[in-house]
Amino acid sequence: MVPKHPKNPFFFFLKQQNAKLAQKSHQFMLY
Repeated sequence: MVPKHPKNPFFFFLKQQNAKLAQKSHQFMLY
């Protein structure tokens, strides 16, 4: 498992990717 340290660059990257995917799927639902 990836340690959930706030300064972990890999975890931060995953969170950013998750946010982008969530935004895209949300836009899909709106249209």
